[in-house]
Amino acid sequence: MTEFQRKTQYSESRSVFQKLYGRLLYSTFEFVLWISWFQKRCLICGKLPDVPFVLVSNHSSYLDWLFLDVILRRKFRRKITFLAKQKVVQNPVWGALARERRAVVVDESAKLKAIVLAVRVFENSDPESKQIVAIFPESTRSRTGKQIPSSGGAALVARKCGVLVVPVALCGFWEAWPPQRRLPRFRRQSLAVHFLNPINPSDFADDQAAVDCAMNRVFEIVRREQAARLHTNGD
Repeated sequence: MTEFQRKTQYSESRSVFQKLYGRLLYSTFEFVLWISWFQKRCLICGKLPDVPFVLVSNHSSYLDWLFLDVILRRKFRRKITFLAKQKVVQNPVWGALARERRAVVVDESAKLKAIVLAVRVFENSDPESKQIVAIFPESTRSRTGKQIPSSGGAALVARKCGVLVVPVALCGFWEAWPPQRRLPRFRRQSLAVHFLNPINPSDFADDQAAVDCAMNRVFEIVRREQAARLHTNGD
C-alpha cells in the first residue's frame, strides 16, 4: 500500500468482513434512496462538464454525500471522491460507508494537509476517468439549513490542479433529514439537485472570493426552492 492510500484510509486497508459490511450497507442505502426518492420525488437539473473538476455544495443533511455519490455514479457514470472528516469515519455506519466509497479522510485541524490530499487525488487519477473531487466548503452540516461561512480550500485545490469548480445546490435535503433527527422523513418530502454552471477560480481575486461566489449561487437556488415550498404548503 502506498503512503497516499494509507493516509486516506482507502478500502484496501479493510478486512474482508469490513469490505463485505461496507458493500452491504452501501447497497442498502442505495436501494432505500432509490425507492424513497429517485423514482418519483427527485428532480435533477443541469449538466456536468466533460472534464475533471471540483464539486462544491451546500451541506445540511446526512443524505448529501450519499445522494450525490449515487447520482454521479448511476446517472452520469462519473468517478467521484469525497473528502470526509476524521470524526465521520469513527462512526461505525458512516465510517463504513465512507470507506466503501474510498473517501479521503482529512483532519479538520490540518487544512493544508487536506488540500495536499485532495490535490493528490487528481494527480493519482487516470486523466480519462474525468475525476471529480467533492468538497463541502462549509465543513459541517448546517443545523438550520441556512448558509454558513465557507472555506476557500476548494478553489485552491481547483486552481492548483487546473480544473473548474462546479457548484451544486441540494434542495429539500435539510427538510428530509436535518442533523438533529435520527431518521429521515420519508413521506411527502421531494428533493432537487441543481448542477450549476462551472466557475474558473483564476477569474477571481482570491480563492475565498471564488468559493463565496459559488456558494452564493448555490444558496440563491436553495432559498428560491424553500420559498416555493412554503408557498405551496401555504396553499
